[in-house]
Amino acid sequence: MQRVRGSARLNVEARDTAPQSKSGLRVSFKRTLWTAVLLFLVLVTNLAFADQEDSCEIILRPQLLTHLETDEASYQLNQHRSEEFKTTVGPVSKIRAATFNFNLVSNVFARNPIYQSSRVSTMIALKEYLSRPSSPDILFAQEVWEKEDHESILRIAAATGYEAVVLDDKQVRRTGLQILVRKSLNAVVEPFHFIRFQDEAGNHVQAFWENWGSIYRGLLYGDLVLSDGTRITLATTHMTPLTFYQRKRDRQLAALERLLPHLAARADGLVLAGDFNIAGDYKDAGGAEKQRVSRERKIYSDFFIRYGLIDTFRAVHRKKEEPGYTTNIHFPNTLALRIWPEVEKRIDYVFANELGGRIKIVVEDSRLIFTESNDLSDHFGVESELLFFRTRDKP
Repeated sequence: MQRVRGSARLNVEARDTAPQSKSGLRVSFKRTLWTAVLLFLVLVTNLAFADQEDSCEIILRPQLLTHLETDEASYQLNQHRSEEFKTTVGPVSKIRAATFNFNLVSNVFARNPIYQSSRVSTMIALKEYLSRPSSPDILFAQEVWEKEDHESILRIAAATGYEAVVLDDKQVRRTGLQILVRKSLNAVVEPFHFIRFQDEAGNHVQAFWENWGSIYRGLLYGDLVLSDGTRITLATTHMTPLTFYQRKRDRQLAALERLLPHLAARADGLVLAGDFNIAGDYKDAGGAEKQRVSRERKIYSDFFIRYGLIDTFRAVHRKKEEPGYTTNIHFPNTLALRIWPEVEKRIDYVFANELGGRIKIVVEDSRLIFTESNDLSDHFGVESELLFFRTRDKP
């Protein structure tokens, strides 16, 4: 496997567990209080100004590939392909891809002792996950904002046999995105790039507070060339959060839509994963929250399914059998600050697409990950096993 930049040593330092003095406890309490006040002010400001300038809806252009009208159609198609291809030809290759929002928040909140405890637990869980015999070939990571967290993940990756596909430290901290690729996959990792979401006028599409915080919303992408020559584009994103920024996410989807043809230009297939903050499925809700999440469901259907993006979790799990909600509503860090009921939703995805018509994809299995504890993140992750079948030789 071609070596990429960013690997480092493993050294997950243990935090000081000695009892705090009274003065230390007072400092921790003050930091916690100021964190809560700051979050409240941010929330009030966002409610006042969210999406006032955004009146546009997402405009769908002609679909690129297969039209899948329902989740059931996706499920049925995958079942048909699984039976057909497994009995006729062997798979080109098998890839296990996973995505997880680590919720490693910026240092303005990270000094809170509650968050520090969560950080340690998350790094321990990550090392255990990547050390398993059935660990993923590719891990898409979101919300890794701070340099120390970025470096900790790089050290864990290096010690467990992974290469980190990253840009420079500054851009990683502004995007919060990382991709880890297992060395034993024996694939060539070509240079990766990050492109910010822009509207047709060239303006960056993100919330005003993200501009203040120098946060970049966009797409981290690059190609992975497997040993048989199959070229797979890997891409990850983390779209603007908070329910009242739906129109902002509409515009980010429109920007993603404009990028899709470029991703399809050379590759045989696409694996697109991340935290989209758009509910493909949700638990029954009432009132205004029901209107919000039902609208998100329509956006999900109109965009992702129209564009032939295979929802790998729904390809093997019907909603009535396994809802697959990825929002962890019991995460302690957000429970304390919640001022309205949270609805369980599925907002994290691993999508796949057959870009050039030279391969077909079968989803062998998909599952939620990092579900053992509610203390790791406000998200659960998704892991999917993909089989790639070649349908014809490259031209």
